[in-house]
Amino acid sequence: MGDPPPRRRRLWLVFLAALLAASLYSSDAADASKERIFSVIGAGECSDCASKKVNDADVFEALQVAINCRAGEGDQYQIRGIGKLDKDGKFLVKLPGNLVNKDGELREDCFAQLHGGPMNAPCPAPHGSLETAKIVLKSVDGGKQTLSTAGKLSFTAETCASAFFWHFPWFKPLPKFPLPQYPWYFPPLYSPPSTPAYQPPTTPVYTPPSTPVYQPPPTPVYSPPPVYKPPPVPTPSPVPVYKPPPVYKPPPSYQPPVYTPPPVPIYKPPPVYKPPPT
Repeated sequence: MGDPPPRRRRLWLVFLAALLAASLYSSDAADASKERIFSVIGAGECSDCASKKVNDADVFEALQVAINCRAGEGDQYQIRGIGKLDKDGKFLVKLPGNLVNKDGELREDCFAQLHGGPMNAPCPAPHGSLETAKIVLKSVDGGKQTLSTAGKLSFTAETCASAFFWHFPWFKPLPKFPLPQYPWYFPPLYSPPSTPAYQPPTTPVYTPPSTPVYQPPPTPVYSPPPVYKPPPVPTPSPVPVYKPPPVYKPPPSYQPPVYTPPPVPIYKPPPVYKPPPT
């Protein structure tokens, strides 16, 4: 069998090149879609759990959240993702990459809806809660775009939570009965006596006595004899000198005052006026 014609060979090469390009493009698109991760975060809020004395954590763990997106121009909605609420009421739901465009905006109008109850049915939304349940763009961090609800998803425990989490009406504890102790009889187990293992006596280790070290007696240290000092010679006290007593003068006798009349004033004659010489 000879070689194929050149035209057929060229067509075969063109087909292989097109197939290789398509596979590379699909792999690049798949890698690009894998790099883009979309998640929706939010939280639920029980409006009557406190008044009805229902534990919030029990109600939250029994609920699920579904992300419903409008398909086309009609009123038909499709579930794009499902998640569960934790004990704090928070949830995180993954979304497929084809729902978000390059700018991070959703291609469809999506809303979050709680599901609960015995049949896991949709919870009735309170009046005016449609705007808070809408999914909007929250943040963009590298290749990860985070979406979130516009507000908290409010619900009531009476219409959404299961009746299993309501308090039991009878709180009296059950009595504890002692369990009967049945006698269990077992045949005695015979075990042969254990053969004692011979342990040779330990060889005593002889330690020679230590040679005493002779320590000479310490040299006594003699202190010098004390110096004897004679007692001091007593000094006789001086002879006291006595002074004669002071002589006291008698006080002066009282003399009455002598009255003398005032002196008589002596008047001088007035001066004689002399006229000035002409």
